[in-house]
Amino acid sequence: MKKIILFTFLLTIMSSAMIKAQLPVETPEQKAERMKWWTDARFGMFIHWGLYALPARHEWVKRYERMTNEEYEKYFSLFDPDMYDPHEWAKMAKQAGMKYAVITTKHHEGFCMFDSEYTDYKVTNTPYGKDIIKQWVEAFREEGLGIGFYYSLLDWHHPDYTIDRNHPQSASSDEEYDKLNKGRNMDNYRNYIKNQVRELLTNYGKIDIIWLDYSFPSGKHGKGRDDWDSENLLKMVRELQPGIIVNDRLDLLDEDGGWDFTTPEQYKVSKWPEIVDGIKAVGILNMEIFRLENRLFMIVDTPDDFDWEKQMAKLATLPRQAEWEEFVSKFQKSSPDASSNEKWQMMDKIFDLSGKTDH
Repeated sequence: MKKIILFTFLLTIMSSAMIKAQLPVETPEQKAERMKWWTDARFGMFIHWGLYALPARHEWVKRYERMTNEEYEKYFSLFDPDMYDPHEWAKMAKQAGMKYAVITTKHHEGFCMFDSEYTDYKVTNTPYGKDIIKQWVEAFREEGLGIGFYYSLLDWHHPDYTIDRNHPQSASSDEEYDKLNKGRNMDNYRNYIKNQVRELLTNYGKIDIIWLDYSFPSGKHGKGRDDWDSENLLKMVRELQPGIIVNDRLDLLDEDGGWDFTTPEQYKVSKWPEIVDGIKAVGILNMEIFRLENRLFMIVDTPDDFDWEKQMAKLATLPRQAEWEEFVSKFQKSSPDASSNEKWQMMDKIFDLSGKTDH
């Protein structure tokens, strides 16, 4: 009887551990409203900063040069950005027209730029001795900028993080990996991630964006959603900061609510998105947009019977794919009579150009 009870108890524990978290459900309209500020903001700053600033040979320098923790320790011992002035950074960002900023709180090297209870490998234990993230948040929030945190899912310093193909000590055989990972416990590391993300989302006020970076599940010795416990991690994020916007690197692309925006990296599109179809859809034959100093000009070629009011209203309902001035090269110059004040007023209304053009 005791054996049966014990077996049932173990099955219950195992079953509960494998239950996927139910991510918050929202309608397309609710998501659009939550994302509205991001869609409108468009221009922001992303700050990469960590111990790798000292060797100044890329944030993956520890991996590329296969450094051990002991070899990398010198950068921790010397880290002292005495000229750090986040208020100056924030003012410059605002003056440039930026609406938000994201900063690395911990990159793959494992070093924390914030004062965490769960590690000694943090900025407050360096010669600098102060919480860089706290100062940064206060300065950027003071300027009215949205606050975003980047947090690495990888950690090349944590003793329980299992060595994989992206680790500085990556191996060449399964046997080597087994030997290197003996005694490492990803359950402990998963709890570490949750504890630190909870700190970031509770100790620094409202957080607008979070980058959780990144998953590489395909192939051998990779890591994906099960390694991070992504569903439960994201559920916690949404509960702590209901309005937050989350990137797409938790390996949850196939899950409703598993991501908010795409983050292509080291990828170059073959050509810029085109707006030709939208223009042709309303009967415009050709259009060029160009900037002269601080003014934006358009040259539009239309048929003689073109109904400006009707067709411009139709064009206004089409999705804006990018700033129109980015596509100068997509259109040829033409010389129609498009200079009437009435036409420019319609353009102003549709493309938010009021005060930026000569009519």
